[in-house]
Amino acid sequence: MNSDALKERAAALMIGGLVGDISPDLQRLSLMLYRLLAEGTPVSRQALAKTGDLIDQIPASTLVWENGSIVAYGGLSLRPSDHVFDVAGRRFYTWCVFDGLFLPEIIAQPATLTTRCPTTNAVIEVEIEPGALRSHRPAAPVMSIVAPEIAACVENLRGAFCQHVRFFVDETAFRDWARRRDGVTSIDIAEAYELARQRNAHRFAAVELI
Repeated sequence: MNSDALKERAAALMIGGLVGDISPDLQRLSLMLYRLLAEGTPVSRQALAKTGDLIDQIPASTLVWENGSIVAYGGLSLRPSDHVFDVAGRRFYTWCVFDGLFLPEIIAQPATLTTRCPTTNAVIEVEIEPGALRSHRPAAPVMSIVAPEIAACVENLRGAFCQHVRFFVDETAFRDWARRRDGVTSIDIAEAYELARQRNAHRFAAVELI
């Protein structure tokens, strides 16, 4: 698959849903879960009691449970990862850098995403507010993207998708990393943010985010 075809397929997957579409009821539950988790503490089943058994319809690969409570969901995590996600003085983490682009609109709060380029180890910092990409350092970062099958994401979202989606200081750094990998291409940060915006519009079509 050439680079343009891979970009098109990856974009469709990222906008349409890595683990498939969700119903309006699940959209509302998803929004509730993200916002509860963004308060900074694990989310218990009791906190979701009014939603009945809907939580059991969410793909297991998008949830991390500890001691009967949710500590990570759909890319927003209370447990450390390579990508630090700071929100209003609280520290969270994301499973991939794309998460950091779409999450601020969902949780309705500005955030700062900090990560490192896999090639140079340089720090990359991106500031995002609900509905806008505010700033980024360095000047021209790019994001790696892949296009796995939905079934693979349902089975292991982080393994099939998240671990391959990183920021690089520039296209040269990405190309150095990509030489050793198949099925990966890159987009610039403005394109990445636009995918995040479209992803939220599609994923939460039945609810109002902001």
